[in-house]
Amino acid sequence: GLRTVGKRSNRDGIGCRVKVVSASGATQHFTVSTAVGYLSASDKTLRVLIADDEPLARARLEDLLRPLPRAEIVGTAADGDEAVEAIRRLRPDVVFLDVQMPGKTGVEVVREIGPRNMPVTVFCTAYDQHALSAFDAAALDYLMKPVRPERLAAALEKVATFLAGRVPGVAPRPLRT
Repeated sequence: GLRTVGKRSNRDGIGCRVKVVSASGATQHFTVSTAVGYLSASDKTLRVLIADDEPLARARLEDLLRPLPRAEIVGTAADGDEAVEAIRRLRPDVVFLDVQMPGKTGVEVVREIGPRNMPVTVFCTAYDQHALSAFDAAALDYLMKPVRPERLAAALEKVATFLAGRVPGVAPRPLRT
C-alpha cells in the first residue's frame, strides 16, 4: 500500500505538498490544491538513467543529480549496449545519454529502443556538432560537457513539464521543421 509520510502547506494556503511512499520504498511528491481538488504529478520523482562511457562524466552527473529532490538515479551504463539493456530493464523516466559511446552511439541506442519506447532523452556531449543529430533522434534537450548545475536543473524541469503532459507512447517530435 501507499502511505503519506509528510505534507507541507502551500504558500497560498489553499493546498499542500504531499510525499507518498509505496511498500517498495518508491517516493512520489504531489501538489494537492484544496481550492479545485486538483492533484498534480508535476512534482513526481523522476527515475533517471545515466549513460556515459566516461567514468568522471557519469560521476559528475550523479553528484549533480543526487541532491535534487526530483531525481532518483536508478542506474548507470558505461556504453551503448549497457544503455539499451538498462533502459529495457529499469524503465527510467529519463535517460541522460552520451552521444559518442563504444558499442552503440546514443543515437543508435534511441533507434534500437525505438522512439515510442524510449524514455525522455537528454543528450550529453562535449561536441556541439552532434546537437542536430541528437534533436533528430527526438531528444528533449541537449547538454554540453562539462554540465553546469543550473543547466542540468533546467533540463530536469523541462523533462518534468514534458512528462506531466505526455501522452504514453508518444515521443517528443524532432525540433527541425
